[in-house]
Amino acid sequence: MLLAAGINVLSTVNVQHLESLNDTVARLTGVRERIPDAVLREATELALVDLTPHDLRARMKAGHVYGLEKIDQELDNFFTSPNLRYGNERHLKPPLL
Repeated sequence: MLLAAGINVLSTVNVQHLESLNDTVARLTGVRERIPDAVLREATELALVDLTPHDLRARMKAGHVYGLEKIDQELDNFFTSPNLRYGNERHLKPPLL
């Protein structure tokens, strides 16, 4: 509806939220958050922004991503170095673009 009304939509998406990766992400992390792949296919412009796992974890530890109360939980659960490496490898070869 927004696009049909001429309203531009800007958003950020983490690679782990892509529906086509949902089963793999859930198996690795237990997390099941997703958006339909069609959302990206319908985009008129995409920009890939990437950080190394080390740099992302450093930003998180500095409080630039989550509030201080969530940092340790997120680093220990989802944002482990192996999970982040997998995410980096997957978006270098996106299956849906």
